[in-house]
Amino acid sequence: MASRLSDESVAEMFGIPADVIRQLRPASGRWAADHVAGLLRKTPPWLRDESAARAEADRRRHRAERKAARRLSWRGLWAEALGIPLDRIPGSVGRPTRAAIEAARREPPRWARETPPS
Repeated sequence: MASRLSDESVAEMFGIPADVIRQLRPASGRWAADHVAGLLRKTPPWLRDESAARAEADRRRHRAERKAARRLSWRGLWAEALGIPLDRIPGSVGRPTRAAIEAARREPPRWARETPPS
């Protein structure tokens, strides 16, 4: 297992506040030592100063919000197409293409078949 670094230690290495570094964590949610070593060898522009790091954090947050909104709209389309409540559609559901909807109607996924506990 790779060793992990705290947000505070990564922040100190790059001279950026820990609250900003926390928002820039990799997709894994943790700072692996080998990943940070690579960033130190070849520092991306968004880790070179605090303003660039804040701009990158804002960009990532905005992107995540757009992705969440898109997935919510997909969930709504799935609920409508399959005639089931929105809360039964998982957040990880994929795009409701015509082929995907037809396939789900032929053989409904588990989340569309199961009745919620009473």
